[in-house]
Amino acid sequence: MTSNAFHALEPTSSLRSRTEALAATELMDAPTSVVLDRLTRAASRLLGVPVSLVSLVDDYRQLFAGVTDRDNVLQGARETRLRDSICRHVVESSAPLIIPDTRCSDIARAINTDPGWWVKSYVGVPLATADGITLGALCAIDTVPRIWSEAEIESLGDLAFAAAAELDLRISLHQRRLSETRFQAFMDHSPVVAVLLDRDGILEYANAMFGIHFEVPVQQAVGRSISTMSDPLAQAIAAQCALVLRSGQCAECTETLTTPDGDERQWLLYTFPVNTNTGQGAVGTVALDLTQRRMLERQLQQSQKLEAIGQLASGIAHEINTPSQYVSDNVQFLQQVFNEIRWVLDDARDGLDRSTLERSGAGERRNEMTPETAAYLADEVPRAFEQTIEGMQRIAGIVHSIKAFSHPGGADAEDADINAALANTLVVARNEWKFVAVLETNYDPTLPPVRCFPGELNQVFLNIIVNAAQAMAASLRQGTLRVTTRADGEQVHIIISDTGTGIPERIRDKIFNPFFTTKPVGTGTGQGLAISHTVVVEKHGGQLTCDSVEGVGTAFTITLPIKGCFDVARQDVRRLSEEAA
Repeated sequence: MTSNAFHALEPTSSLRSRTEALAATELMDAPTSVVLDRLTRAASRLLGVPVSLVSLVDDYRQLFAGVTDRDNVLQGARETRLRDSICRHVVESSAPLIIPDTRCSDIARAINTDPGWWVKSYVGVPLATADGITLGALCAIDTVPRIWSEAEIESLGDLAFAAAAELDLRISLHQRRLSETRFQAFMDHSPVVAVLLDRDGILEYANAMFGIHFEVPVQQAVGRSISTMSDPLAQAIAAQCALVLRSGQCAECTETLTTPDGDERQWLLYTFPVNTNTGQGAVGTVALDLTQRRMLERQLQQSQKLEAIGQLASGIAHEINTPSQYVSDNVQFLQQVFNEIRWVLDDARDGLDRSTLERSGAGERRNEMTPETAAYLADEVPRAFEQTIEGMQRIAGIVHSIKAFSHPGGADAEDADINAALANTLVVARNEWKFVAVLETNYDPTLPPVRCFPGELNQVFLNIIVNAAQAMAASLRQGTLRVTTRADGEQVHIIISDTGTGIPERIRDKIFNPFFTTKPVGTGTGQGLAISHTVVVEKHGGQLTCDSVEGVGTAFTITLPIKGCFDVARQDVRRLSEEAA
């Protein structure tokens, strides 16, 4: 007997039970199969028997999915009770069952004790799926006792292999239809617009969200060229697909598109090549509307910036109060001096000459100004003006830094002076670090403007600077806060280092995880570095790395592309769109 007589070669499903596998054949409710009927006819001819069956056995019954009954002894029956089934013993043992004479078989007598029972000889071979689940048996039945030869049993086994392959095929088709249905439901409930285009830009597949966005039935859209659709998203998809077909590489970009109503929507487009067995390349695109998400992110980041300013408010108030105090003192001093010498202006206003002044006694008032007083006022009044101007400039600088730091920024990237952004952030956070560290800055004067979202980077700088100040405060020693910038080809590096407590090695790989914090409850949410990592890496296409030695200090390095990661793909898309137009 051939070694593969009873088992298919490769698994076709992931079904776990006979009940699931039988249901997947789709034969239990409609037990008809042309292939199985032809196999039973072949078995009947090869073995010379009047009856051959493909019997499928569940927990309660057996059904004949294929049947040949030359003598009509079954009288058209397609189902019997399980207790009346010999085939169930084949299924239970997953092994062939050979009964030359049912009158001498305990198994047969347990089923039917009638001496006139028409089943006189039986041979059954199990039908096992590729997963090893026995679903039934291919059996041959004779109305007279007989000895089954090895060749006959081997032939029946070969036919059983074909019958099992048919069952596997039906299961595979069922599973594929089920998978396709699930996939279609998954895609139709997905928030993304998903399309598949051929090399000519003809739409081969689109999900339900495509129809919702473009306000067209998907069935009508399939088969059309997407470039003929006037919607800005369709044009962006067409351009991205053309770019991917040319390069053969995946592409991702964020596009700000204006709807016909004049609203601006932000879309994330991810496009990828799809290779088919026919060799005809296709390309797929998924597009996600980021407008609401970006708006919420900006609101959250703005709230976090304002929250940071609120937390630093007492320090900022102290920074403003110091220059305000000596501006107030100088103004009071100048007011007092002015009152003392006001008689000079009064005399000038009255137009009195020296003799008139002497006759009226005004000279006595003038004589009250001694040389020493005059010299003192000559020195102090200009100095008071200088200090007042300096104090007002300092207050204006602090206010300017707060305003620059807290500004929410626009939805699009812009060119920013990183050195100035760092300087403003250091001013805002000055009261955090000035008592625990000496500040050292080394700004690269040749640093070019960087394409970025300045408001979000300000939050990153603040998070790292405040963490550094807290680490140095915890070290109980005077520290050094160093802020360095330098240009490096197409990138800039911002290094913020401290001489604080350092980060223990066991937690260094967790510091960018959301909500991870070592601070006491109520003093930290664990969001600062997580948001910083998101802003630098995901939003700006940069890198955020940390080098730390416990007990020595920590250095964070922020690497940003000078030209940004926002416009390259967008420019390619727009260029291709213009070429297509």
